[in-house]
Amino acid sequence: MSPCKFLAKISVTSLLLTLVLSIPTTNAALAFPCSAGTDINSGSVTEPSDAIVYDGQLWIVSDDGYLWKMGLDGSDKFSYYIGGDLEGLTVNRETGLLYAGKEEPNTIIEINPTTGTATGNEWYLGDYMVSESSNQGLEALTYAEGYFYAGLQYNGDVYVFETGEQGSVRLVSVIDSPLGYTDIAGLYYEEGVFYTVYDYYDSLALFEVDDYENPTTWTLLNDASGSPAEYDLGEGDQEAVALDGTTLYIGDDPNTGSGEIWEYTSFPSQDNRTDYSQVVSWSTDTTKTKTVTITYASGDTQTLSLLSFSTPFKTIWSVRAKISSDGSTIAILNGPNLRVYKNGELILLWMFVPGCS
Repeated sequence: MSPCKFLAKISVTSLLLTLVLSIPTTNAALAFPCSAGTDINSGSVTEPSDAIVYDGQLWIVSDDGYLWKMGLDGSDKFSYYIGGDLEGLTVNRETGLLYAGKEEPNTIIEINPTTGTATGNEWYLGDYMVSESSNQGLEALTYAEGYFYAGLQYNGDVYVFETGEQGSVRLVSVIDSPLGYTDIAGLYYEEGVFYTVYDYYDSLALFEVDDYENPTTWTLLNDASGSPAEYDLGEGDQEAVALDGTTLYIGDDPNTGSGEIWEYTSFPSQDNRTDYSQVVSWSTDTTKTKTVTITYASGDTQTLSLLSFSTPFKTIWSVRAKISSDGSTIAILNGPNLRVYKNGELILLWMFVPGCS
């Protein structure tokens, strides 16, 4: 077989591999990082559908129209009747007012937590959040940096709204799930991180947004080991999610029977997560470790073996690299072997075969 035909076969194989790697895939969820949790509900909240931690208490809304408050250990439970199918709950920490997301019709309701009553201010979202099923509407709600983020169960998208007086609403943007998931069920925001529950997939994923003024894109964060921060919650009907330091609360809203509110301790602090969002520089060592090291704006580094670039030739060529203008992507060329990384993840693998026709 001529060298050109041999290389052509390699080229075809490389092209096929590239096409496969270019197809969006679902990340394999990590094992849940906490030990067995404790159910602190004791059958009180029938259908816990969303949660927040505020003012030293855990607040829960239920599908049957009730707003509950309790101690962080589940003690001293007290309920207020708001009415409607309540699926989301959040707080404006500057004003101290709570906001419930109601499904059918999709609406945000303002609540005074001192009295446990609605203030009368409401914002109708049904003109923007449209579902083919009345039971797959607004299912998650959080407030972040001046905007409401409302999750639509039907398609998994998050709709970002700015609200004003007399029920005025402005749609800022719509954010697709980077995981390709529908059935979003819970949202909680804290210190730059969106904790997101997808019920059908039994998934808890941690995202950040690209721009708080005009958010358009979620980025899946990495955990402290550099792995994508998506966790397997195990089989259930998870909807509510809230956080208090390293204590995580997950509400389970079953189709039948009483709901559960699970308290998990030692959830990984996000202060220790890696941040591969902005590349600032790269360096290479071809004499000793035969590696490329990428340095990010966060101070995190990522080291890649050049030997993994050179299949099937097992040769180290001179290394060149190009960083994208927005800093999110770096392309590394080692001889004919090209790899492209975005946010620390390999998104493209290519091998050039010159000189063959």
